[in-house]
Amino acid sequence: MHGWRLILLLVIMGGAIAYLGDRIGLRVGKRRLTLFGIRPRYTSVIITILTGVVITGASVGLLSLASNDVRTALFHMGEIQEALASTRERLATVERDLDAQQERLAAILAERDQAVQEMEEAVARLEEARSQLEVARESLAFQEERVKNLTRIGQDLQAHVDELQATRDRLQEQVATLTQEYLQLAYAMRSGRLTYQADELVGATIVDGSQSIEKVQEALLAFLDREEQKVRQRLELPAEQPALVFESEDVFYYTAQQIAAQGGRWVVRVRAVNNTFAGEPLLAGFELIPEARVYRRGQVVARRTIDGSKPETVESELLQLLWDVNEQAIEDGMMTDEQGLVGQVAKADEFLEVIIAVKERGRPVEVVARAREDTWNTRPPLTVTLELSS
Repeated sequence: MHGWRLILLLVIMGGAIAYLGDRIGLRVGKRRLTLFGIRPRYTSVIITILTGVVITGASVGLLSLASNDVRTALFHMGEIQEALASTRERLATVERDLDAQQERLAAILAERDQAVQEMEEAVARLEEARSQLEVARESLAFQEERVKNLTRIGQDLQAHVDELQATRDRLQEQVATLTQEYLQLAYAMRSGRLTYQADELVGATIVDGSQSIEKVQEALLAFLDREEQKVRQRLELPAEQPALVFESEDVFYYTAQQIAAQGGRWVVRVRAVNNTFAGEPLLAGFELIPEARVYRRGQVVARRTIDGSKPETVESELLQLLWDVNEQAIEDGMMTDEQGLVGQVAKADEFLEVIIAVKERGRPVEVVARAREDTWNTRPPLTVTLELSS
């Protein structure tokens, strides 16, 4: 708004000055005034020129007074032009620098984009490598565990192999020994000279350990004297040659001390240590079994399946069952009689009843031998009842 007022003021002032100049020129022309001796016509021209000069000077002065920009443009135009030229040069320099910077920025951005892409690819490869590493670790852990298991299995197998080798060696030794014994036994059987087999029960007695050790030794000596006579007759030995021999004399005294020290009643057995032929003494050993209840009433001692469809074998199979009862009772520590027997059937006719019952079934049937009552190893005999299993 300030600019419009200034323009309006300049128009009004120019018009007024022009009007005054025209009036002055008319008056000068009418009066034919002269200026500095110049002709009136030229004087009028000079006044008109002066009027224009005044108008211009007044306009410039008024603009200078009214606007600092006009004053600056009128009186400092050279400086402004120089500054403008310098500014343009700096601007061009700045623009060139800006272009260079933009080019560098574009290059940097391109490098950044490439770096970001490479980084993303590297991150992807890293994730893949981590995944592969995790899989490798799991596989390694599995393989390590497998190696441990295989190592343990290998050790177990090696131990088993060592054990089998030791067993093989032991069995080879046993085979060699058994072969030798078999040859001896075969020879003895052919010649009829084998009298006692290894571990065969020679005899048994009951000794009371609550007595003094002297009484225990007397009871053992009496038992050995009886067995000595039986063994001598069986081995066909002369009277001056001993029939029963032990590995050392200490065996007898150690056995007596053990019975006397622990007290109670004992089943004392004498067993053959090895195969013995007629004409040679029997190497024997003691077996001590403390008094104990061997069977409860109704307890199964032995059982055997007998085929009733074969009546000709029923009796022999039932006799074999009674022999099984005898062998089992001896193994369980029962005292034997003079003939080396332990058990007996509760009723004399029960044996025949079972034979008839098995034959009537006409098929395989299991026969069970049960203890008739509570039985102690120092209180023979063992009485059994026979029954058919349902």
